[in-house]
Amino acid sequence: MKNDNVKEKLMADKKLIRMLKKIKNWNKWRLENPDILPDLCWAKLKSSNLCEANLSKVNLSRANLSRANLICANLRQANLKETNLYKAYLFGADLKGADLRGANLKKAYLVEADLKDAILENTNFEGAVLKSDKINNDIKNIMI
Repeated sequence: MKNDNVKEKLMADKKLIRMLKKIKNWNKWRLENPDILPDLCWAKLKSSNLCEANLSKVNLSRANLSRANLICANLRQANLKETNLYKAYLFGADLKGADLRGANLKKAYLVEADLKDAILENTNFEGAVLKSDKINNDIKNIMI
């Protein structure tokens, strides 16, 4: 019985990832299903084009989003714990209230990104381009 649940979850995750590759369809689905909070933890989305994707409240913990295009993506209140965002392009991304604890944003591009109320403890910003006036003043334990 447990194996069936695991298989169902893996199949659902693959379906969601396929849908996510077509941003217009994904965003439409998110609008039509506001109560569904997708679980994409451990997703392999390296170098994906997720420009303007609605990823608000999505669980992307431990996902690989390295080198992903997240220009103007909606990542409000997303779970990005321990997510790999190495060299991700987050220009104008909305990360309000996102949980980025332990995330790797090494060499990421965060110009105009909104990081207000984001949880940034132990987040690696080494070599990142971080130019925004939309960031908390009480940031602690950030590696730049």
